[in-house]
Amino acid sequence: MPVIRGVFVKLSDVDEEIYELLFQPVGISRIQFKSIHAASIDYTDVDPNSNIFCEPHSPDNKNCDEKDSNGFCSSDYMYWLYMGDVETSFEGLPISYIERSNGRSIDDPAAMGLLGDIRFLNRLDKENNLPSLPNFNYPLPTYKTGSKGVKLLRINSDKILELMEHDDELAASIRNLLLKSLQRKVGHLLMTKHVIVPQKDCCELLLKISVEDAKLD
Repeated sequence: MPVIRGVFVKLSDVDEEIYELLFQPVGISRIQFKSIHAASIDYTDVDPNSNIFCEPHSPDNKNCDEKDSNGFCSSDYMYWLYMGDVETSFEGLPISYIERSNGRSIDDPAAMGLLGDIRFLNRLDKENNLPSLPNFNYPLPTYKTGSKGVKLLRINSDKILELMEHDDELAASIRNLLLKSLQRKVGHLLMTKHVIVPQKDCCELLLKISVEDAKLD
């Protein structure tokens, strides 16, 4: 059982910090977090100027394959920025630049949220056989490391889905985490001083993300 595995997990200082910043605020207990840690969490360092996620079919990302060998540009994972710098763009337009010396709480209005959350929501829809919205395409921005590179928390999507299937309370908490993540993204877009996205394109992006926000309420 996943919970039994969690009993034997010893958390590092970084693990404890991440639990308090990301998982505890959405109602995940320490033993649940240990189970998640044992089954689906690790850490990864990404070199400077590397793609983390790419927009599919974007002409600017011809060299980024969703199943590329570095394991990053893939819907198999979600990520959380712990340290380093990340540039975000959408359809070739820069949206934001974020630099962190340590993680931000998911409840912090300035937090970035999870990278890959919308891809994970897409997977949830498919797993639950939910009908897609007509003519709706999930907005999948490009995330790229800046000049410093990053340290990321990596969450295996397959493993977290398995845990959710066996724990209804955990499933509700993960959905709450996804909701908070989407809220942080919308808030971050509104607060970012250096957004260069034209008003029409920005509104369309916010509308798409807000649709997913409403679906989780």
